[in-house]
Amino acid sequence: MPAAPEESQATAAVLRAAKEALTPANVLLTVGLLVVALTAAFGGMEARPTSVAEPALSTSITARPFEVTVEGGYTTARWPGAGSESATSRYIVLTGEVKNTSDRFVEAGVTADLLRLEAGVLTHNGQRTTETARVPPVTLRGGASLTPASPGVAVRVTWVFEQPNAEPAPASVGVFVRGRTWREDSLSGGMAWLDPEDVARVQVPLEVR
Repeated sequence: MPAAPEESQATAAVLRAAKEALTPANVLLTVGLLVVALTAAFGGMEARPTSVAEPALSTSITARPFEVTVEGGYTTARWPGAGSESATSRYIVLTGEVKNTSDRFVEAGVTADLLRLEAGVLTHNGQRTTETARVPPVTLRGGASLTPASPGVAVRVTWVFEQPNAEPAPASVGVFVRGRTWREDSLSGGMAWLDPEDVARVQVPLEVR
């Protein structure tokens, strides 16, 4: 029996609406929502733990490609090695040792990213900065930045962070030690130390000098 005209029109309208809804964008959106739902169902959306190890001072910490030891620290109004005190800045100086455990030289961008400091307001050349990790370690012998780091050599160093002296002087600071992964750079295609991440946190009491 042929369908009634009203039924034929209704069926055509439903098919037309379905065809209009099945655009490439809507299909991709639907697939994406399904992936998110399945990922969440199997635990993939759970928050990753953010805690890291908290070793004591003077503990050797593996932070690839380095072994890093933070031994102590102090605050001072004088840049290490300078003759006069700063009228506007205080310096947080950390002491320790760095050893490049890889089989190649490590460039400046990696050595300058070894530590991240929890110390309130920091400055760079007197200007306030939110970057708390870009401080290259300075060798105790000669006072030069440790760039690049030679493979297999342990070097005594200091890290010097600048802070406005109007800020309260911290009695101690939390120091995050950062490591990286040796992998292929998706942009250049070459191998490099990438993906900096915190691997340990050390609480450092600060003397006043």
